[in-house]
Amino acid sequence: MKTTASEFKKFIDDDDFWPEGAHYEYDTFTVNGVSVDDDDSLMNDDSAVVVIKDGAVFIPARNSWEKDKACTLDHFFRKWRKSNHVD
Repeated sequence: MKTTASEFKKFIDDDDFWPEGAHYEYDTFTVNGVSVDDDDSLMNDDSAVVVIKDGAVFIPARNSWEKDKACTLDHFFRKWRKSNHVD
């Protein structure tokens, strides 16, 4: 999934979208074509081209009869982008 650093930071900081306790791990990105394994390097240049290569989002169960959920970071980002009507 290709995006900008600015859009990715908005996604990460969207407390209304992320369920309580949800987090992402095992993330791998390219930033302007350079492979990085954490998102700290995304904070420098809002116009940087970011490609989400890998990652998983873990969402804890909200109650005792539900199970924890997981999905790819790419899928969760696409869901966020669709909910925000961003092209």
